[in-house]
Amino acid sequence: DLIAIVEDYLTAFLTVDTINTLWKHACEYCLENLIDRIVEFCSAEFLSFSDSDSFLHADKELLRRSLSTGNITLNTQSLYDIIHHWGIENTQKSTSVSVESYIYDLLPPNVLFNTTTKHFLLGNDSGYLLHFRQDPN
Repeated sequence: DLIAIVEDYLTAFLTVDTINTLWKHACEYCLENLIDRIVEFCSAEFLSFSDSDSFLHADKELLRRSLSTGNITLNTQSLYDIIHHWGIENTQKSTSVSVESYIYDLLPPNVLFNTTTKHFLLGNDSGYLLHFRQDPN
């Protein structure tokens, strides 16, 4: 199928410098497989991406989806600091929105955030899922 060929082709050009442009086009043309690949790439390369010039221009939905995977290996405070800095840069033009309000969707409990949070919610490193007490009523 032609769409799959295009998505495979574009994936070959996925870098921290091209991620925002590819994200924009993938969303514009509803290229779901490419969107998924970009999210996976962003999660896997989050530290490199956050160190790049293009990070401050990242789309909030891309960050939300990447943080929702729970696969980012940065420690919680470092990751929060990166997201907070991104929020400051993206709210400077709008004085009506606080940074905390703007980044709210990018923080737990709205997203898994990182591997630490993911392991805590799904159970510790033993691999067992947490068993929640069910309401008997």
